[in-house]
Amino acid sequence: MPNTKPNNVPKRPGPCGPILGDGKSCSSAIPTIEPLIVLESTSLAPQPKRSPHLRCCTPVLSRGRPARSRTWEKSATLGPLSSHVSPQSLRAARTVATGGEAKNGRMNQMAIAREVQRKLLPQHMPVLETLDYAGSCEPAWTVGGDYYDFLDKGNGRVGFVLADVSGKGVSAALLMANLQASVRSQYVPALEDLGGLFRSVNKLFYESVMLGFFATLFFAEYFDTTRRLRYVNCGHCPAFLVHADGQCEKLHATATVLGMFENWDCSVGEAAISCGDILVVYSDGVTEARNSSGEFFGEERLLAAVRANASLSAKRLAKAIAEAAHDFGGKEQADDLTLLVARAS
Repeated sequence: MPNTKPNNVPKRPGPCGPILGDGKSCSSAIPTIEPLIVLESTSLAPQPKRSPHLRCCTPVLSRGRPARSRTWEKSATLGPLSSHVSPQSLRAARTVATGGEAKNGRMNQMAIAREVQRKLLPQHMPVLETLDYAGSCEPAWTVGGDYYDFLDKGNGRVGFVLADVSGKGVSAALLMANLQASVRSQYVPALEDLGGLFRSVNKLFYESVMLGFFATLFFAEYFDTTRRLRYVNCGHCPAFLVHADGQCEKLHATATVLGMFENWDCSVGEAAISCGDILVVYSDGVTEARNSSGEFFGEERLLAAVRANASLSAKRLAKAIAEAAHDFGGKEQADDLTLLVARAS
């Protein structure tokens, strides 16, 4: 049958493109593009198959927000260098940047902690007519477990404290603050009973520390009018009482360490200080300063440093002893170094 459809019948659009007059679809006019499938995920959707006619495609998150591409993140992080950086290098750069910020935050916090601990050291020195005294404390780390203190009872009575908490760093610093608070809070109520004072201190400290932690402590109460010294040595290094003639009297332990035993007791020692005598209380960071050969600074070198600088004021003598220990041990300080020096006049 001949074709009776006129040739001038207009072309009509079809769903896939225009339909020609002969009824055939012109499928070659526009290429077929496979649709983009968006998955239910908070990650980027997979890219569609490439087509020379597909210019761009913005992936969408399941929550309806455009996702930032990896290219955008690289550009924001590294600027003009982003196009030359591999994904592995980019991840490493992010890790370094994040770690640097965290490190700076920790350093700032430790600097604040150091200042707080410094403020815990005595800011006021009660005036005594017959005794010149001074203290110094150098932590091996940013903060430490040593401390010294001056406790004023009034009427020419002053308590001297030097303590060393086991361990180093933050944990030792926290325990040090706990111990100092215990001594200060119990000092005035136990005005005449030093044994009772430190039994209470040991009880409080024992309840606060974990198993294996402890503190050594030397306490001496000086009476300005009588030049008498009462002391309690709780497992601490023996204090030196260097007399004017150069003879050294060692004030040994009168009790064991604090915080290790629940049932604890102590005895109280006494000594007299005459004009020209020097009292030196120190932490083991002084005598255990070690040189490159493994030798300790030791008690003998400490005593020699005291005798060699006996004419100095208490403050300058403490500085001279610390410098002698540093010179012997070298630049690296292995332990907290604390001194309390008193010179009778």
